Amino acid sequence: MLFVSLFFGLLLFFFLGTFSRLMADDFCYFANTREMGAWNGLVNIYTTWSGRYAAIALSMLLEPLNRSLAQAAPGVILLTWLLSLIGLLVSIIQKMVGDFPRSLAWVFAAAVLFLTCLVAPNRFQVLYWLNGTITYTVPLVALTALLYWSLLMTWREKEPSPLLLGLFSLAVLFSGGFSETTATLQFSVFVLLLIVFVIFKAPRRALVIFGLAAGFSLAAMLIFLVSPGNLVRQALFPQPPGLLTIIWLSFRYALAFIYHTLIAYPIPFLFGALVAVMMGSLLARSLDSAALPKIPGRKKLWIATGITALVTLLLVASTCAPSVYAQSAYPEPRALFPATYILVFGVFAGIFLAGFTIMLPGRKKARVWKRYYDTVIIIGLILVCIYPLRAGNSLNPDLLQARAFASAWDERDRVVQTYQVSGKPLLELKAINSQYGISELDTDPEFWVNKCFTRYYGLENVSAK
Repeated sequence: MLFVSLFFGLLLFFFLGTFSRLMADDFCYFANTREMGAWNGLVNIYTTWSGRYAAIALSMLLEPLNRSLAQAAPGVILLTWLLSLIGLLVSIIQKMVGDFPRSLAWVFAAAVLFLTCLVAPNRFQVLYWLNGTITYTVPLVALTALLYWSLLMTWREKEPSPLLLGLFSLAVLFSGGFSETTATLQFSVFVLLLIVFVIFKAPRRALVIFGLAAGFSLAAMLIFLVSPGNLVRQALFPQPPGLLTIIWLSFRYALAFIYHTLIAYPIPFLFGALVAVMMGSLLARSLDSAALPKIPGRKKLWIATGITALVTLLLVASTCAPSVYAQSAYPEPRALFPATYILVFGVFAGIFLAGFTIMLPGRKKARVWKRYYDTVIIIGLILVCIYPLRAGNSLNPDLLQARAFASAWDERDRVVQTYQVSGKPLLELKAINSQYGISELDTDPEFWVNKCFTRYYGLENVSAK
């Protein structure tokens, strides 16, 4: 019931995506593809404006889907993300305790994804604007899938083939090329996992797999640094600060982000905490006696909970580092979306471990508590099923705004599609309100959005009033 409730909450985000349309940079990338082809268009943007080679390449390869891509992308991406997260969690929990009820992993994944979307800073730019979605959301899905893939190869008895390792390395390199923020996060995740496997003396294949992942993530970051387009963008900002300043500001901004997010969304995080502690305790209750000797002791589990909090801070700080390097500034809201995913996942994982530890057999208080456990857990699960449905009410204003925008955009598209030059050098269109800080057509035909718009539609000049 709880999974169905959470999935229904995610469906609301899917539905909002059907009102997405092309905007701003979308016109630029698609126009480049139509005029130059995918490869030449990629080279042109990489050398003149942006080093985000994977984001540019994916946008251009998907150009034939056009407006349908903008409408379908949010739902497809969120569904793929959910499936990847379920697979990752199943593999981790199974390694931790052996056989367990898979529905616990389903709820864990759905709750993390639902809360990530619910509390995302500037949700529109990272879920409903195609360029923002490809830049900041797609790489989070890719990172989740890569983690699942890497752990599967590590925990299998069979050594991965050179071909499989080669394909994995190329996937890591491509995934690292979506944005500087997600490349730094990806590098940090794989380096931390490499350290963990070294400490616990994992098999050689684990060191090879995560060594390759960290190395190719670093290579992706270097591709950003040497990009001529990146140098053009960097020239618009102040000189990067020193290394110590970058580290200090990254952790300062990470702590500020965590603090302000938690106090801004107390009810969503309280809901997440309740779900996490119940899922952890249910996992402990589901264990049979044969599995108990394999479980680490309580002390080690509490240490693991503390390490989870520390790792969460480190990874959030890693997502702030690129903004500190480029602008010595706090990240923009859309660049904080990866940090939101890490924060929600870290909080959920820490409380999940705490709930699991508390309910492990062997303590008198736990045995007393179990007398009332079934009643409390059933009531608790029924109550938390209500929240995703009620939280959906907060999306009503977004729905009304999205419908109005989609209607205005479709009308403008019809006007442009039926327009014939007939001696008129300038096409004047009705202006559409800017959506959540994304630039729209201007009165000046030379404005960059206007120029990309004219190239996309094959017009001469366009203005909006």
